[in-house]
Amino acid sequence: MITQRDDDYLICKEYKERIGQKSTEFHDFITFQHPNKNYYFAWVNNDEIILRSEAYPDEEKMIKGIQAILKNRDIIERYSVEENHGVHFLILWGGGNHQTHTGGFESHNEIGRSCPKKSRQEIYDLLAFKGADFAGAIAPVALAAGGAIMAAAKASATASLVEKDKSGTVSYVKDSVKDKAGATVGGGFKWWYLLPLLLIPLFFWMKGCDKSTDTSSTMQNEVSTSATSDMAAATGSSADTTTNMAANSGQDTIVSNAASTAGAAPDCGLNWILFDFDQYSITSIANQELAVMAKILKENTTYTASLSAHTDARGSNEYNDQLSLNRANAAKDVLVSMGIDAARIKTSASSEADPIATNTDDDSGRKFNRRVELRVFDANNVEICKSIPPDVPGSLKSK
Repeated sequence: MITQRDDDYLICKEYKERIGQKSTEFHDFITFQHPNKNYYFAWVNNDEIILRSEAYPDEEKMIKGIQAILKNRDIIERYSVEENHGVHFLILWGGGNHQTHTGGFESHNEIGRSCPKKSRQEIYDLLAFKGADFAGAIAPVALAAGGAIMAAAKASATASLVEKDKSGTVSYVKDSVKDKAGATVGGGFKWWYLLPLLLIPLFFWMKGCDKSTDTSSTMQNEVSTSATSDMAAATGSSADTTTNMAANSGQDTIVSNAASTAGAAPDCGLNWILFDFDQYSITSIANQELAVMAKILKENTTYTASLSAHTDARGSNEYNDQLSLNRANAAKDVLVSMGIDAARIKTSASSEADPIATNTDDDSGRKFNRRVELRVFDANNVEICKSIPPDVPGSLKSK
């Protein structure tokens, strides 16, 4: 665990956005004064952040911080690699005449920390420009790589013995086939094949029933939206665009009928937005979803927006608190830029506290937790549009 008591680092994006502000005196450092009035620097290699600094109250103290990095950065023993909530940080320590850090606050200070990395391998890659021996001494990765190879071989062998149906149920197929309940299915007559034939008369009976125009229209919209969403899941980001176009084209009808539709809120095509790891920048797909929200708000001036932001479990609680807040504010800024009054937009930041998917070691589950939930409420604080979460596979849903 990281032993620094009080962290005062900016989120990594703040440093990356200023990667071009190279110091004239210290050529491999960037320096800047933040709008919060504090001074910061980062040791960089080309366009990559190696170590970033905490806040300094004035420029003179910031320069002393840079000098501390210069004094200690070539001493292998002054580095440590710390893990916190599933991510890894490279830390450089300074202070006294000690050759190795002890984590004691009286004798050592943390003078720089990397951006969060997913593994020790990424820490090794970060230091590779200083040579393999240097990087390997600080972040040895040979053992980890061997373990990964063994894990991959084991997974491959296991995969050859099992298969999954569409619901994610595992059926062992080495000696026999099992149904979803786990019973072995042998040969012989399979009576359930006749089930579709039994359902045909029921289908025609239902088709002949009278339905109100509003109910029929609602069902058609739901079927259309469902089909488009399925296409999006199968084809990727291009289908996401199709989903948004379909939602936009039907927006006027859906919103105008919202007040007269009984029961659950109507589907306005308002999907939650997702973020890349350790980022709060708005993607093109997220921008399209916010455009849908802005359209609803413009056409209904008594409506308000709710933006609830979250992170995955990697990183410290303090870091993720700030990251989720930045995600909520980034989404709010987009809505304001689209002409929505900031007073009509409520934001909240829950950090990692409310996952909708398992925080897996890889990104398969974690990616769904890096989100901002979009909701629209009427003047009576009733949710007026159904908020659409991402389609999390059943095997990855948070328990």
